[in-house]
Amino acid sequence: MPIVNTRFRSSELLVSKGPVIPVSITLSDESQRAYSNQGKEIPQVVSGLALVDTGASKTCFDEASAIKAGLPVIDTATMSSASHTNHRVKVFMGKIVLDQSNIVINVENGLGANLTAFDGIVALIGRDLLRSAMFTYNGPDGLISIAM
Repeated sequence: MPIVNTRFRSSELLVSKGPVIPVSITLSDESQRAYSNQGKEIPQVVSGLALVDTGASKTCFDEASAIKAGLPVIDTATMSSASHTNHRVKVFMGKIVLDQSNIVINVENGLGANLTAFDGIVALIGRDLLRSAMFTYNGPDGLISIAM
């Protein structure tokens, strides 16, 4: 199981940013093939940070970033969060690539969320993906590790 380690310059930075990992979001292999077969240009990869969010039951894409990356909307769903209750959101299909290791996570049902207020966050890694991962938050050393 590949492991990604991210060390922050200080434990305070880890506290202020949260457990974030450099990632890219992009089309699924299936969607990339469909674009190619139709002779369409594949949309750009969107880079940023993914927050490991043990409070999120589902993985989320920042909606604006998902649209920029060309991720297809495959459904809608009802989502509740700390700021909203039972509101409708788009459901996207795509991939999250952990840049430090090239671990590729296929996300078949990523909820769309407005994450623009969170500096550089393009995705939340929720418990639906974390159920098959090992995650360590080492506050004193300013280190997070995730194995998927």
